[in-house]
Amino acid sequence: MNAYLSKKFKILSAISILMVLYIHMYYTEGKSLPILQIIEGTMGQYCLVAVPLFYLISGYLFFLKMPEGIHSIPGKLRKRVRTLLIPYIIANILTFAFYVALNMLIWEVPSLGNLVNFRVLDDALENGLWDTLCLVFINPPIAFQLWFIRDLMVAMICSPLLYAIIKWSVAAKWRIILLFAIILIALAIPSKVPLLSAFIWFTAGGVAAIGKYPIECSVPKSYIYILSVIYLFIPFVGQFYTLAPWIGHYIPLVGIPAIWGIYDIIAHTYATYTNNRLTTAYFSYTFFVYLCHEPLLNIFKKLPLLISRSETTFIASYILTPIIFYIFACCLGRLIKALSPKIYYVYTGGR
Repeated sequence: MNAYLSKKFKILSAISILMVLYIHMYYTEGKSLPILQIIEGTMGQYCLVAVPLFYLISGYLFFLKMPEGIHSIPGKLRKRVRTLLIPYIIANILTFAFYVALNMLIWEVPSLGNLVNFRVLDDALENGLWDTLCLVFINPPIAFQLWFIRDLMVAMICSPLLYAIIKWSVAAKWRIILLFAIILIALAIPSKVPLLSAFIWFTAGGVAAIGKYPIECSVPKSYIYILSVIYLFIPFVGQFYTLAPWIGHYIPLVGIPAIWGIYDIIAHTYATYTNNRLTTAYFSYTFFVYLCHEPLLNIFKKLPLLISRSETTFIASYILTPIIFYIFACCLGRLIKALSPKIYYVYTGGR
């Protein structure tokens, strides 16, 4: 890991978090608004690269330094208890407490029920302790965005097997074949099997780390521009013409290398902006934004609708709210970190 790659991962992670915010900004109330549907559909397809990119980066970082080979894995897993498992538990408990408090508040002020879905706990609480624990921590976690961390932790538990496969393929100089196999499997998997997707992209990151692939894009710029055009073209055209449902599988395969290469081009051309202190500061709170954005984002996106429910309001809110919320969450994280560094450290796993 060097300074360039560290900053690249930090910026790409921030972009991915913003994409996640756009995914969760989807307005179910806007199904009868044609322009909004086109915008939401296009952006939603563009943002399909976010989660695979997170898995890819996570796999790269996990397998990057293995001085003792497979014996390095237990130490890495112990570290992930602090950086992933503890934040996972805390964020879910806080979200559960939020919904309990919200239900109590709405019991007193029913009109507030229009701002957020408060009926998350009803069935689980009625069915007993086990169902409640499953709701809070497992299937799905009550902070539903944390399904990514849940699946990532499962992939990490299986990392000894993944390491053996990757190491064997690299030693046998078959890493290219393994990458092609990963691509083919990624194309074939159904979108409803996110855990398999986690294994695929996490392993791809491990192949890049153990195989020592270059951190900067080494292909001609023209190829990057072609990939970028394809990445921008497919989701947009798909809103006007019926495309096969599996076309979404191609978007990360095209979008991730396009974003990876475009970053290198921009970073070398406009280094002043990527090294800006203010910009860097806002890229330092991405994990905090990820942990706290639900259910807070759900409240943020409903606020403009209290003023107007016109299509213009929906569109403006959809475009602007994720950016506004990201800045707000960064400021909130910065405030908590300043007031109580230990609480912030534990909540974010030291990130």
